[in-house]
Amino acid sequence: MRTLFRPGVLIIVVLGFAIAGCEGGPASESMDEPALALESCSEPFTQSFEPARLSGGRHFYFDAAALSFLDDPAYAVKEIFLNTTLRGHYKGDDFEIPLAINGLQAAPTNGAAFYELTRYVSNDDTSNVRHKLHKLAVNGGVSIHGFMLKAKQNKGEVKFSLQGNSLFALKGILEITGSYSGSCPTPKPSESPTPDPTSTPTPSATPDPVAPVTQILSVEPSAPVTASSLISFSFESDQLGSSFFCSLDGATAELCSSPLVLSGLSNGPHVFQVYAQNSAGLVDATGDTHEWAVDLVAPSVSISNLASLPALSGQDSVEFQLIADDAEAVFRCSLDDAEYMPCNSAQSYSQLSEGVHLFKVLAVDALGNVGEQPAQFQWIIDLTPPQTYIVQAAPVEAVTRNTTMSLQFAATESAVFECSLDHAIYQSCQSPVEYTALAQGLHRIEVRSVDLAGNIGVPASYSWTVDLSAPQLVLGNVTPQAGSLSNAALISVEFSADEAASFFCTFDGGVNASCISPFQVPVLTDGNHELKLQARDAAGNLSEVMTLGWVTDARAPSLSFGAITPTPASRSNSNWLTAVVNASEESILSCSLDAQNLGISSSPVQLSALAEGAHELIVGGVDRAGNHAAPIKHSFTVDLTAPVTTLGSAVGAITHETSNVFVFSASEAATFECNLNGVGFNACTSPIQISGFADGEHYFRVRATDLAGNLGPVVSALWTVDLTAPVVTLTVSRSANASIQFGFSSNEAGSVFTCSLDGAAFTSCSSPLAFSGLAIGNHSFIVRASDPQGNSDPAGVSHAWTVEPLVTTKIISVVPSATFTNQRTANFSFDTNVGVNFICGLDGGALAPCVSPVSYTGMVDGLHNFLVYAIDRWDVQDPVGAQYSWTVDGTVPVVVSITHSYTRSSATINWTTNEPSSAQLNWGVGTDTSRLIPDNGIYSTAHTVTITGLSSNTQYAYIVGGRDQAGNSYQYTKRAFRTNP
Repeated sequence: MRTLFRPGVLIIVVLGFAIAGCEGGPASESMDEPALALESCSEPFTQSFEPARLSGGRHFYFDAAALSFLDDPAYAVKEIFLNTTLRGHYKGDDFEIPLAINGLQAAPTNGAAFYELTRYVSNDDTSNVRHKLHKLAVNGGVSIHGFMLKAKQNKGEVKFSLQGNSLFALKGILEITGSYSGSCPTPKPSESPTPDPTSTPTPSATPDPVAPVTQILSVEPSAPVTASSLISFSFESDQLGSSFFCSLDGATAELCSSPLVLSGLSNGPHVFQVYAQNSAGLVDATGDTHEWAVDLVAPSVSISNLASLPALSGQDSVEFQLIADDAEAVFRCSLDDAEYMPCNSAQSYSQLSEGVHLFKVLAVDALGNVGEQPAQFQWIIDLTPPQTYIVQAAPVEAVTRNTTMSLQFAATESAVFECSLDHAIYQSCQSPVEYTALAQGLHRIEVRSVDLAGNIGVPASYSWTVDLSAPQLVLGNVTPQAGSLSNAALISVEFSADEAASFFCTFDGGVNASCISPFQVPVLTDGNHELKLQARDAAGNLSEVMTLGWVTDARAPSLSFGAITPTPASRSNSNWLTAVVNASEESILSCSLDAQNLGISSSPVQLSALAEGAHELIVGGVDRAGNHAAPIKHSFTVDLTAPVTTLGSAVGAITHETSNVFVFSASEAATFECNLNGVGFNACTSPIQISGFADGEHYFRVRATDLAGNLGPVVSALWTVDLTAPVVTLTVSRSANASIQFGFSSNEAGSVFTCSLDGAAFTSCSSPLAFSGLAIGNHSFIVRASDPQGNSDPAGVSHAWTVEPLVTTKIISVVPSATFTNQRTANFSFDTNVGVNFICGLDGGALAPCVSPVSYTGMVDGLHNFLVYAIDRWDVQDPVGAQYSWTVDGTVPVVVSITHSYTRSSATINWTTNEPSSAQLNWGVGTDTSRLIPDNGIYSTAHTVTITGLSSNTQYAYIVGGRDQAGNSYQYTKRAFRTNP
């Protein structure tokens, strides 16, 4: 009977047959037939994965599809590491950096240490840390291995999140190690030993063998119910050298070894059994058993109050009643596509914004199985009440005699309407609404709208008054008194009505026009005057007409100034004034100057000896009827003082600005004249801006003339425009490859400098300026100068140079090229990257200058070593150089010994040489040696050549030969033999 085994599959032992394994020592023998080797072998593996992306300096995303090998039962996972590089110095203490996988917190199993610091790099302040994922679990017992396998089966992705304040990850690698069980060759059955009939067995006392005891040491995961389709067992026997047989769910037991990982487990209960068999073939009949259940079915969830939830709501809060088909399941909710978060079976939200909202919920059972399809509900929140507005009212008057009212209205959105008249209870209504038989008095209609979400808008209102009574006029103060004779220049009548009304007046038979109280009208003509007055209320009701009359003589004389000398202007630089006064009728004049009464006067009025300052001349008059003329006045100022000018300039004595702003003022109101650079005075105003100035000196002059004509003194501003940039002189010196020193100066005193190295931003600098430790490659330096006026050359002065790489040496060719040679001459060609000179040495001799190529002759036998070093232009020597070693061998190998043996049809020739050499054989019948067994190319001191197909009882001759590794050939003298008959 022959049985083959596959890794991960269990067999039941058939008594009477033994099983040999690929590992764990030689197989035992069966009494009936030879044992066979297992057809599987185990070898270690390590696989590393870079994250598909790194987010936020702490979240590593891995493509679960790359983990497909986890489904292959041939892979037994042993360890899983997350190796990360973090910015900063970490200590490596347990729980220093907690870890979450796909949002689930990972916890250590059995309190095992799961985190360590592997290295801290002080140069760049980074820490290399390692999380031992195989020592962590989620959801109270699901291994990271199982969780990743679940993510792969769900075609999702795996996210590892590092937790900690101010944590920032630079990179990460996921590393998985274990063993892989592949196929190995099946050997032929071993031959059974042949009994020796002459031997006599010696009896001895042998104790009765005892069956081993099997024990399962550990199970991972160990929970009785798990969401992992993968499980790992570790087991042992109380007897050394025992083999094990395993069975899953009652299947035939097969040979197995500890630890054992089973993957791809189906949903439901499972039973694992393991039996030990000792070297005597005795099997533990009971074995050890582990029972558990795999739960891979995700729970489903529903919203139990879904039917009562409105699709359009006027509330900013909502509550969802959640129910799952698994009583132990928990819920994760998402609002408006936010991240799923833990939630309650009665999940509520408040203070929600207006608009469309989407609620989704998933159920997660106790093992971490997450439902694939969420229950969801979408609704709209409308918290904005509709706005109601009045479209049209008929009649439109606020006060009317009409006892009917029709009102049209509308809302800003779809809504129904409710109306209230004069504060009555709101009733349903439609636009237009009409009310009739309204009583006299004030009325008010209020209309409000209610939208589809139940929001009640602010009412829109319309008020008006129904008025059916005529108004009554009421007379107030009347000036002058009605029916009197007066010289009043104005008639004023105050009136009102017993209700709100408008009024209409007719004066002296004119147009009947709207008027208000008091009615005032100037008396333009002497004689009789009449006023008719009537009131009309807002509803159009008219009062009785009221008539009032007067007789007036109110014509007053009029005065005006004629010629005023020396000037009628408001300002004068003279101390006298003469003014002619004209009157419309004969009048008596009276004068005052600066509030001092001058008494009765006549035209012209003459003033003299006037002091500097402001003056006011007032002239009045009275006609014979006692009517006073309106006074006339002339205001003027006597100014005998010239104005003083103040001048300000925007720039100083020296500037690089090509424009200037001048601000000037006078000690009194005045006009100005300006003169730029001697072109003459012209009218100007302050401020004045002038641009386009060239290099050189400039001046600006200004003078003022006051309103009286007084001319003030000239004031000046002087400045110089400097537009010329300073010139920089640059000197350069170098004493080493990676160093340089610059000296620079400017042709203008007080200049400051800015410098830039290799295109960097310009910064302040001073001379001399040195740089050292420069990187290999091209470099550039620019220096710019700025004078005190801010003039600078934007290009500056620059210098470019190159820092050469470290000098290196290489050997290009060697003749001869073999490391073993019989040539006593050697030629070497060599080169360098930046060097200009070379020094060479042979076999430890002194180094001396040399050029490529270099030749050496007369080389003696033995090992030789050639060295060459390049030297750059800074006299720096390549510290490594290049070397070449070879061996010269001009000595022919010597045959030390030779023997031969032969049969009827073959012969074997053996010989040795004093040094490793190849072997060839010339041979033939009789004394002929023309036949050749070619050089075998194998260098050894012992040689064997076999000739077959020979004739019996025949004389043969042979010559041995070959060559050493340097190509020196050897040949021994001819030898002969005769084959057996």
